[in-house]
Amino acid sequence: MKKRIAIEVVFMAGLFVFAGVPAVADTDMARMPGMTPGANDTLDRGSFAFGQPGDAKKVDRTIRIKALDTMRYNKWDLTVRVGETVRFIVTNVGKIRREFVIGDAAEQREHTKEMAEMPGMATTEANGVSLAPGETKSIVWQFVGPGTVELACHVPGHYEAGMVSRVIVEKK
Repeated sequence: MKKRIAIEVVFMAGLFVFAGVPAVADTDMARMPGMTPGANDTLDRGSFAFGQPGDAKKVDRTIRIKALDTMRYNKWDLTVRVGETVRFIVTNVGKIRREFVIGDAAEQREHTKEMAEMPGMATTEANGVSLAPGETKSIVWQFVGPGTVELACHVPGHYEAGMVSRVIVEKK
């Protein structure tokens, strides 16, 4: 019994250390009451084939998105330009946890597999956020090449039910 408790304590302590990266709001977020920093507000975790975390001081436009209980986002198709930096402000207006993950089809397939293997996992990558009911977070993203990018929720069953929007990235 003591050994099990000790293992659980060590495990929980490890989780807190792993998840304990302090989040610091950027200046725009500091002016938004109730706003929780998103995954890439404090960490630059590199670039992806479909884009990279953007500079919060160089945002070209802001897009507000709501995650709904109908397994949809309130925006279906969006168009951006190559090189454009967008601040996505995402609010979960539903009653259960949601995700908002930016990625091409390959990234979305990979994340679907990860979530199936670890259904309670919270997204901590630079291209995604997990949202509790009523929570709002932001991601600043720069789109680097033409093509199609998806915005998706990977809580098990949500992506498959159609909780995905499309972003068309056009040449300048």
